[in-house]
Amino acid sequence: MHLTTSYIEDFMRARTYYDISAAKTKRINQPQPNLLKELLSMSHSPENVSPDEEKQVRSNRKMLVLAVVGIIAVGLVISQPWWYPKTENAEGLAPDFSLVDIDGNDFTLSSHLGKVVVLNFMATWCGECRSEIPELESVWALYNKTIVIASINIDPFETEEQIRTFRDSYQNATWTWIRDTANVAEAYGVIWIPEAVIVDKNGVIAFTHTGSVHSPTLISEIEQLVG
Repeated sequence: MHLTTSYIEDFMRARTYYDISAAKTKRINQPQPNLLKELLSMSHSPENVSPDEEKQVRSNRKMLVLAVVGIIAVGLVISQPWWYPKTENAEGLAPDFSLVDIDGNDFTLSSHLGKVVVLNFMATWCGECRSEIPELESVWALYNKTIVIASINIDPFETEEQIRTFRDSYQNATWTWIRDTANVAEAYGVIWIPEAVIVDKNGVIAFTHTGSVHSPTLISEIEQLVG
């Protein structure tokens, strides 16, 4: 399963439909009292109806309950950090790509051969992505002269200005920030975010992390590659 552009667009439409801000998500996750009352009342038998009508009413109620549960489940899943942390040792050349960063500079992965590159696939609305930025700042403070970090925003609906505002809200997030306008996430098989891909000096993928990763882990892996 790959994160194609259509997959992202479908997800973003769902996110827009369900309006996943913190307040809206809370309302999705916590049904209102009247809805709970209505759901509880569904366990009672209808009155003054024929057996066939009662069967149809019960079927309709069952479908309604399933629909409500489905909506709540979707709200829970898409409001959470994108899935469970996973770390992998990987092999193979990192797919090359060329993009323009949010400051108008060209970024080509292969032009950084000889340096360790950390690719951070993310979006500004992703909670785990936000919590990972301070971890990357710690790494950047140690290695900014010897490694490359590029945060690649996979959300096609977010603008450069939104990404720039997000970046500037952190004190030391001064590495490269890019909008993914060339389906780079799909080329790397990214399904969930955040995802970190660590590329060694030879352009080979050395490590990947799905889910937020702490700076000591990143530092340990980078140390293996910079020597």
